[in-house]
Amino acid sequence: LILLLGGVIAFHLQYPNYLNYSTRRPHLSQLNQNQLSLMLMYLIGLEHAEGRNGCTLESLAEAVHLPWEPVAELLDRLMDGGLLVSTEGANKCYLPARDTDAILLADIIRVVRNAGDCMNVPIRGNGQTPITACLRDLEQESAALFGQRSLRDLLQVNDAVNRIVA
Repeated sequence: LILLLGGVIAFHLQYPNYLNYSTRRPHLSQLNQNQLSLMLMYLIGLEHAEGRNGCTLESLAEAVHLPWEPVAELLDRLMDGGLLVSTEGANKCYLPARDTDAILLADIIRVVRNAGDCMNVPIRGNGQTPITACLRDLEQESAALFGQRSLRDLLQVNDAVNRIVA
């Protein structure tokens, strides 16, 4: 019993992000998933742009102050969507799958929104229901919001901010 308690204490000292979620796995809302996916892609793109080796799951989870599980789930979605690749080996690192100029912000959001077992929920009728119109408007709004802005655009904003602060 003492050994078990010591193990639990040591775990929480090493990984304090789990203290907020002691009895359950965090479930992120769609908005939080969008925010986290953009943040993960930004962090990975920044590491890549600065010529570093890439980000590990542990470093990303620590950077966003979340347990590994939701971070790993989104990284898997981004990899399945062709936006990320990972290195093999003990220290698995994540890198952009393409040039950061070719990764559009709208694509990041689309990959996260469309992830799942069933891509389209069947809707009765002729396909022109108020629901389909609403969903089409949502897609168009997202595309209009991000336009052709890419991951590189975010990284360049970071460079400009750093030059102003320095």
